[in-house]
Amino acid sequence: MSSLSKLKRIALLAAQALSLGLVAAWVTIPASAIFVQRYGSNRLPWTYIGAAILGVAASVALSAALRRLPLVVVTIRVLTCLAAALTAGYVGLALGAEWVAIPLIVVFPVLIPVGFMFVVGQAGEMLDVRVLKSSYGRVVAGFALGFVAGGLAAPALLSLLGTTESLVGCAALASALFVGVVAVTSHLVPELHAHAGADDDTAAPSIGELLRDRYVVLLAAFQMLSAVESQWLDFLVVDRASRRYESSEALAAFIGRFTAISYGADLIVLLLIAGWVLRKFGLRIGLTVHAAGVLGALVATTVATALTGSASTLVFVLLVGARVSDIALGDGASRTSLGAAYQAVPKRQRLAAQASIEGLAVPLAIGFSGVALLVVEQVANIGGRTLVVLTAVTVAIWLAIAIALYRGYRVTLLANLRHRVLDPAELTIDHPSTLAAIDRLISSDDERDVRLGAHALKQAGHELLVSHLMKLATDDRVGVRTLVLQNLAPTEPQLAAEIARSGLTHLDPAIRAVSLGSLGDLGDASDVPLVEPLWDDIDEDVRVAAAGALAHLGSTDAHDRVTNDLGRLAVSSSPDDRIVAARVLGVCAGVPSIHRDSLDRLLGDECVDVRRHALDSVAWPDDASRLSQVMACIDERELSGPTVDALLRVGADTVERLAQGLEANSGWSRFAQEQAARVCRMVGGEEALATLVRHVDHPNRDVGLVVRQQLAILVWERGDPTTLELVSREISPALATDLRFASNVLAAMVTLGGSNQVRAVLTGLDDELMLAQRRALALLTIRYGPDGVGSVAFQLAQPDVRLQALALEWLDVTLVGTDRAAIALLEPGLSAARRLQALNREPRTGSQGTRDVLYDLVHDAGNDWRRPWLAACALAAAFDRGDGFAMSYVDGREPLRDEATASSSSPWYAAPIVAETLEGLRVRLDRPTRDFSAASTQRE
Repeated sequence: MSSLSKLKRIALLAAQALSLGLVAAWVTIPASAIFVQRYGSNRLPWTYIGAAILGVAASVALSAALRRLPLVVVTIRVLTCLAAALTAGYVGLALGAEWVAIPLIVVFPVLIPVGFMFVVGQAGEMLDVRVLKSSYGRVVAGFALGFVAGGLAAPALLSLLGTTESLVGCAALASALFVGVVAVTSHLVPELHAHAGADDDTAAPSIGELLRDRYVVLLAAFQMLSAVESQWLDFLVVDRASRRYESSEALAAFIGRFTAISYGADLIVLLLIAGWVLRKFGLRIGLTVHAAGVLGALVATTVATALTGSASTLVFVLLVGARVSDIALGDGASRTSLGAAYQAVPKRQRLAAQASIEGLAVPLAIGFSGVALLVVEQVANIGGRTLVVLTAVTVAIWLAIAIALYRGYRVTLLANLRHRVLDPAELTIDHPSTLAAIDRLISSDDERDVRLGAHALKQAGHELLVSHLMKLATDDRVGVRTLVLQNLAPTEPQLAAEIARSGLTHLDPAIRAVSLGSLGDLGDASDVPLVEPLWDDIDEDVRVAAAGALAHLGSTDAHDRVTNDLGRLAVSSSPDDRIVAARVLGVCAGVPSIHRDSLDRLLGDECVDVRRHALDSVAWPDDASRLSQVMACIDERELSGPTVDALLRVGADTVERLAQGLEANSGWSRFAQEQAARVCRMVGGEEALATLVRHVDHPNRDVGLVVRQQLAILVWERGDPTTLELVSREISPALATDLRFASNVLAAMVTLGGSNQVRAVLTGLDDELMLAQRRALALLTIRYGPDGVGSVAFQLAQPDVRLQALALEWLDVTLVGTDRAAIALLEPGLSAARRLQALNREPRTGSQGTRDVLYDLVHDAGNDWRRPWLAACALAAAFDRGDGFAMSYVDGREPLRDEATASSSSPWYAAPIVAETLEGLRVRLDRPTRDFSAASTQRE
């Protein structure tokens, strides 16, 4: 992306829209006046049909051009042709060819949507969706300003130039201005020259493909209904005006004043109201307020028509008011919202969708409105209330479509955030070439190819699977031998047992071990004599596998032998022997005659590897009495994996003990409590769920983060809406607590500024802010699901501002109520001051100076910070600044811990890092100035 600033990009787009507004004003005023005076307002519907035909042709041409050329190039060429056509039209009108008004009034309904398609398309390339939503109103304001200026200038130009057709010449000049602004934009923003399909070898989507996308269909329906009601309202105003003004000059003057009033109101809405409404309420209001406002005006018009008649001044004024509100809300709400709504469409489809909707669907809708007017004219009085009522019904349907479009916007945004992975097609083995390929895989020297070939045969349920596996039964690769035994055992157990017996004498110990494992499951007591010699094998894995086979196949004598050897191995001085004992206990689990007393000793062994294997061997309910020994290992990082696995085998019976360990005063370390939260989630059940909910706001914020993450997984794995609702209600206050703490952190950061003396403190506060963001995301994951929030978290971490904007936009349209405040905490790139202002919360540390913030961090009287190392950094910073409270602690005049703080619930006073920092500061105080400075520099 070029370095051109956001404001300059918006200014360029607004200048384009201004030119479009001038063109539109100076085309519609003379064309409408000349046409109505020459042919009558009852012929206007035919021009709408002509606009539809022109729109279809334009859409086909634009779609073909956009498949080959960048949008900006197409824009320049089309606008150049428009300028030439308007110049020719001016010449024709000047020569007395009034029929030129017909193509001009036919072009007008197509001109604005196609012109805006050009502007919106460029805006999508130049701005991200958040900027587009908040600032596109300024771009549309350029169009309104152009239309207002054109309307206000029209009477003066008519007086100056003397003829109505002279305005068409002004429109040609405005078109040339439009071309110039687009050319400047193209030069300053090089990325506009990148063709949308340049990095995509797939063809642009066809209309049929676009119509299969529900969201695109809703966009089309929204704009088509909007076009229909706008054309009918415009017709009603022009029809009523033509009955009031007799000459083309008088009618042109009215249209000019009406245009100025309409787009003047539009300009006010765009500049003063639209941006605020969209920032405050988002697309929910932006997409619906237009239809709702017009519907209200039409209802009032219908009532007035019934009471005073369709020709009354009141009805005329109400119709003018309805059309003014239609224009103002259309630009201020709908058009601005649609600019953002299009950004939810994937880039490959976006331009095609815009070209099809603006260039084809909208003109078709205009054509439909013309046909409908002709039908109404034949069956009813078109000047009565029939058309007003029909327009109101259309707007009501349009409002329903707007609501559905907003809901689809959120879903489509999420789809755009995801990284889709296509599922591989299922392999169908129904051709000789496919079987030949399978044969090559099965006979490959690469074990991965062999596994793939066997998997394909198995998935297809092919009859050749067994024969191919039997060919591999004598393979010397342990992976292939394992594959054969695993795949034959379910369907051909006798064949698998024979292959296992043949592998007991193999030279490779790994194959002997695999064969013993299979034979233990598939053999019988007659295989014991084959297995017993392998209990004395020199390879550890073979001995363990032999013990397991004997446990499942052997007699009581064999079991006694294994038990006796276990007792000897468990007390051996060799860790390897003790590891064998632990592993054998694992493979012999569930065999009552093999005693497990030696497991107690192994669980307390001094060797970590022995304890790890002992934990792997723990089984329930055989080892229920050893739960305390297993629980004691939860705090050892090296044993975390097997400890968690062992506790999972216990199941629900362990949740109560885990819940006790999660309590703040349990004495468990942070690591142990985090492990406890993970085990609770994996065990599941109502008790585990309640335990996690209870500790969402755990005093240790790091533990609380893990609790929230595990709770989110558990809640959404259950898939129970009732559970989700109950949990969401229970955890609702936690987000407000996090935001309040984040405000405290931000206020402290703002107060401390960027001084080097407090650099370490600022680093610590930044860590706290990141933790608050992660905790907020975890809570939002619980409430709104891991699918959406997970994608948002991933995109917010990316450097691409467009991806970040899409993620923030999804949050904006998804979060409800007080949860929306979290967006300010999560938005990347904000300074501490801007983030604090956006959070709009009163922090506890507000209106304090640097000394006060450092004092608060050191003492933590309210137990809000809970960070000993942050207190230590603040103490050192206060000492470096020469703050009196720090100096008095260091030189011993005052104790750091007095009676008040001794009873404080804050645990930091006992932390070693605080005492070590205090001692280090005392050493620095006693050193000469030179040494003190050197030590200070080294610390930094």
